[in-house]
Amino acid sequence: MPEKKSRRNKNQKILHLYSILMFSRQEHSLKSLAGSLRCSKQTVLRYLDDIEMSAKGKLIRGKYDNGESYYQMTHIPLRPNVSLSSEHIQHLLMCHDLLTHLLPDGMAEEVSSIIGHTTVLLDDFNNRDKALKSMFSGKAAGGKIDYDRHETVISTLKQGIAKSLICSLSYESSLDGRPIQLSIAPIRLMTYKGGLYVELQKIEWKDEGMLHLSIARMTGAFVPVPQEIRILAIHRIIDIEMTTTPFEPVKEKRKKEKDVFGIRLEKPFQVKIAFRAQVAGYIRKRTWSSEQKIVENKDGGVILTMLAGNKDEVFSWILSFGLQARIIAPEDLRIAMLNHVDELRQCYAVDYGM
Repeated sequence: MPEKKSRRNKNQKILHLYSILMFSRQEHSLKSLAGSLRCSKQTVLRYLDDIEMSAKGKLIRGKYDNGESYYQMTHIPLRPNVSLSSEHIQHLLMCHDLLTHLLPDGMAEEVSSIIGHTTVLLDDFNNRDKALKSMFSGKAAGGKIDYDRHETVISTLKQGIAKSLICSLSYESSLDGRPIQLSIAPIRLMTYKGGLYVELQKIEWKDEGMLHLSIARMTGAFVPVPQEIRILAIHRIIDIEMTTTPFEPVKEKRKKEKDVFGIRLEKPFQVKIAFRAQVAGYIRKRTWSSEQKIVENKDGGVILTMLAGNKDEVFSWILSFGLQARIIAPEDLRIAMLNHVDELRQCYAVDYGM
């Protein structure tokens, strides 16, 4: 006895076909679809055209190695139904208030506008004023750097990081003030002690045999070779240009790295410092590095042993304590402090007639 035809109407069959394609996440041959719907291949093709014109998702048409046609529907992810509380937006506003004093005015205003837009996700829009109530204030330590003049530099660095493209820049040296030319692979922007910095890999261009640098770069004969990781102050970048040359982003290993005192400019080293009782409480209440040790002295003072990221910063920090701190190790840093104190004494011994 011949198989009975399906009693479903056209709309029911199209819905059935759409369900097969959308929810199975598999490829289906034209023959198998016709069998499931109990109709001809030509009818299935018409239904597929209807689905392609009106349904969500994209219909993929292909052929197996044997020439048989197959069909598959891709899925369009649904936007999640997300709501925010006023406390959630307050957390964003806290970061804004504490950090945006470092940004150029244009970027700070953009951040404020974006946070304002998030209020459309409030579960109760009547709480908008509460969510946008400022509770914090950030202030740069010491002299404030005007980053309005460096907005283009910051924007270019952001694009270079996002697109993994090498940047060429002119940088004002802190030694003599004369600009130097550098090629860099920007890794990330960072803040430290009221300033903005960029962490990067310096790029050297490997000569592949071309005599002239300009010709070599145009022909690709010079190959970029990443060097050591460095940190540059953004306010010292005079000019910057993003190139079209890509670089391989640095692999994320920072979770395994140890926290150190100061910015990591050299291989972390151990430093030992003796503090008098007057500042011992201040030292005890803070974490200075991930690996540190505090030993109590009988006179109320302490000896702090910690990991540091660069000697210059440790040197400046110890000087800020005056007679309340003394370097014990490393020896070269202790001797440098001794020489500095001697030069300072000589400086004050001279009468400048002021």
